[in-house]
Amino acid sequence: MSTYLIYSTKNYYKMKTIFYRFNLLILLTLFLSCSSDDDHNIYEDEQLQNMHLFYTVSASDYTLEVYSENKHLKTGYNKLAVTLRDKDNNENLELSEINWKPVMHMHSMNHSAPYSELKKAENKDYYEGYIIFQMPNHEDEKWFLEFDFELNGEAVEKTISLDVRPTNLVNTQSFEGTDGENYVVAYMEPQIPKVTTNDMQAALFKMEDMMNFSVVEDFQIKIDPRMPSMGNHGSPNNQDLVFDQQSQTYFGKLSLTMTGYWKINLQIMNDQGENIKGEEVTEDHTESSLYFEIEF
Repeated sequence: MSTYLIYSTKNYYKMKTIFYRFNLLILLTLFLSCSSDDDHNIYEDEQLQNMHLFYTVSASDYTLEVYSENKHLKTGYNKLAVTLRDKDNNENLELSEINWKPVMHMHSMNHSAPYSELKKAENKDYYEGYIIFQMPNHEDEKWFLEFDFELNGEAVEKTISLDVRPTNLVNTQSFEGTDGENYVVAYMEPQIPKVTTNDMQAALFKMEDMMNFSVVEDFQIKIDPRMPSMGNHGSPNNQDLVFDQQSQTYFGKLSLTMTGYWKINLQIMNDQGENIKGEEVTEDHTESSLYFEIEF
């Protein structure tokens, strides 16, 4: 091999090495720059690490984002979080008040659903609340979520469309009580049941009209969990659900002795101790007309 060829070959590999190192330096610089720019997003992800972003509204001076505890909205209880950020600096905006209202647009009518107030989460930069959807979307009958708040002295109204999907298990029921009133009861927790005595939470609302629901206070929700496929056996150490003033929901204890399908039979007792819906489970009457279903 000639001296010229040896020199050319060495020079080629030297230039190739320099080229690779140069490109590696560029990639590293870009990576570090992106990491620095995304510090604020990383902080937000830490606060909302268990939530899923499903809707973003981008306006000229703000960005509104809506997160869900689940990957998809579903019939029954849905825990949601809402952030509002300044469009210029991406800083979180604190509002004196932000309101929301779910509305189902149907062929001949509109109706709402039970929902909580939207409140600032404790020591967090977002607002949180929940909505209980009684039914899923249909082809041309859909849920929408209306927001209203005041920003920079101006009233703002925004409406977003929602994709609410059906569930295979019963987690909410609408019913008429023996008192002639219409109610909605919904399963809230545990979302991940375990073979133990679980903390159980449920919500109970009275329908004032098609657009308004009020929290029912000081009732009692009796529970009787059973496994229909296992001789309809029950479980020990359950505690009926009683009203909690702070959360405006009902808490009790749910005992689950094994994995599988459970039917949580319910009886709703009013503040006078009178049964307004649901039946006691006996050998002859194996289930209540009012119940939740879980499977794990």
